[in-house]
Amino acid sequence: MSQLHEAKLSTKADVFIIESLDPDDEGNGRFEGGVISQILRLHKKQPLYRYVRTIEEFKAAVKEFGKSRYRYLHISAHGDPEGMCTTNQETIDFDELGDLLQPHLKGRRLFLSACSMVHKDMAAYVIPRWC
Repeated sequence: MSQLHEAKLSTKADVFIIESLDPDDEGNGRFEGGVISQILRLHKKQPLYRYVRTIEEFKAAVKEFGKSRYRYLHISAHGDPEGMCTTNQETIDFDELGDLLQPHLKGRRLFLSACSMVHKDMAAYVIPRWC
């Protein structure tokens, strides 16, 4: 049995959502991750949704994802060509994001909803070499 197949068997086919919005989006109730969570519940899934405002809260949510058996991680945040930004305007650049995420991605999938952030340079930092 392949390592990827074994990893899939040990995970739950459900979505862990981490969201951190721009203060204006937060103030105006534009919670994409919350909407995705509600839609998944309509389809009898059990998503976990974490809204974070700081880097420390983001790190804690990523660790929680790592400890969970959830197979899919969805990050909804504002991004730019250099990285992502938390609600409190703290920047997480790609090398730091890669360091945070890589230990938790084996046999799992990452979905990003972040403007200007998804490109080859980001992938080089975030996607482990063995994927």
